[in-house]
Parts: sequence; C-alpha cells; structure tokens
Amino acid sequence: MQTNNNKSTENRVINFTVLIPVHKAELFEALLPPAIEAAKKYDGKVLLLNIIEKPYLASPQKAEEKRSKRKSLLSKGMKKLQEAGCKCEIQIEISPDISGAIKRIAQSRNVNLIIMGSNGNQYAFFKNEIPYKLQQLDCAIIVARETVKSQFNRIFVFVDRLYNVPSMLEHASFLVSSEESTLHIVHDFEETGLNEELDTLLEQIDTFKKDNLEFSEEIIHSRIAETAGKPIDISAEDEKNSCVLIRYRGNWLEQLMRMHRNEPDVIAESTGLPILVYKPKKY
Repeated sequence: MQTNNNKSTENRVINFTVLIPVHKAELFEALLPPAIEAAKKYDGKVLLLNIIEKPYLASPQKAEEKRSKRKSLLSKGMKKLQEAGCKCEIQIEISPDISGAIKRIAQSRNVNLIIMGSNGNQYAFFKNEIPYKLQQLDCAIIVARETVKSQFNRIFVFVDRLYNVPSMLEHASFLVSSEESTLHIVHDFEETGLNEELDTLLEQIDTFKKDNLEFSEEIIHSRIAETAGKPIDISAEDEKNSCVLIRYRGNWLEQLMRMHRNEPDVIAESTGLPILVYKPKKY
C-alpha cells in the first residue's frame, strides 16, 4: 500500500530496521505486512529474530538441535519478505533470557520498530504485554494481542494524549490494507475550552497528511460518547476488516484508571474488535 513518493519521510530515518521477534509461527506470518509497509516507507529492512530458550543448567546441545527447525521457519518468512521487494535477514540466538536477548539485539542493531505478539495474560486484571526490559528500549513497539491478521480496511485509533497522535497515526498507517481504508480517531478531547484540544488534534492530523503525502486514505475523528460504556457503532461489513490501536499502559496505576466508564481502553474492548497495542519511542 505505501510507496516511496514522499522524499521528506524517506530521509527522516537512516538505516531503518523493523524487528519481529518470532515465537509463534501462525502469529509471525500475520505480522509481516505492517513490517513490510514500515520498511518500504523508510527504505529499510526487516530482521526476523528467534530466541531459543536454554535454561541455565540445560545442555547447549539440546538447544542447538532446535536451530535448523527454527531456521526453516524464518526462511519461509524471509521468502515472503523478498517477494514483497523488502530487504530482510534472519538471526537465531540461544539464551536463557529471551527478553534480555531481544533487548540486546535491538540495541546493537539500532532497531526503530518492533512488531511482536503479546507477552502477557490477556485475561489478567493487570496486563504485562511488553516485558519490562523491552519497555526501556528507545524504539516504538506494536503488539498484537491475538493471533489475527495485521492489515485492515478500518483502523480505530484511540488517543488520550495529544503528543502521541502523530506517531500513533504513522504506525496505524502501517496496518491499512488498501487505498480505500480509513483511520478513525476516537478521542475524548473537549470541543471548547482554554486548551483548545480539538483544534490541536485537527492540526496534528493536517501535519500528518502533509508529512506523509503517500498516505491517501481517509482520516476521520469522533468523540467518545458521554454515556457509560456505549460501544462504537460498527457495521457488520466494517467489523470483518476493522481493528483497534490503543496506547500501551504498562504502569499499574494507568491500568487501574481503566475502570473509568469513558476510558479509551474500556470503550475499545467493548467493540469486540482485534486490539493492537502501541508503545511510542519515548515511553
């Protein structure tokens, strides 16, 4: 979907690298499309990484025996990336600390974006979808909560912080599947007031469009309903090809605030749509 027509965005990042830590075959293939879009936009590459977990006292030989099978899995992903015209490489490591190894490799390879499956229990009251060591990384992270496809015709972007809007829009654009797609921003900003939050939101949308001329899809916005827990009105047709992108909240206090009736996460989960979580570069 994305093309390299906008030279300003091409030159914004040098040696752009997208990292996909592979731990589930069915999930990692679903995460390839947005990685391809991001890499193509910045003329970058995709790194497919698999960490073979080896307990501290376990035999290294048993871990090595898994390497060929893991390489075969990554090679399938590499073939799809090459068919899409995307630069890519694979890397396999053996480590007793998976998240520590991912963090080390992300730092050494100057990774700009990580796209991964969820690490936490989705049914727990406090979710821990991104390991603490990865939260510390100076790069953006997109987490898929479920094993779902990762490109959609309609992306509902729930925003509650104005300074996150530009980066959330950019990463949401990697999830769209066609030129007839829509980014639907859902917010709770007041239409009037001293802060003029809605005006600022509209300015940021305009800035995003100017900075991303290759993105021709529709961007609309609406305010979260004042009534408690009112779900978004989604047609049956849109529901088949829609998802939600929300901001990552690893802090337990922020997660506790999810109990508020109009809190974005509560409304997002009420839609029943697949949810992807976004951690900005500066968390």
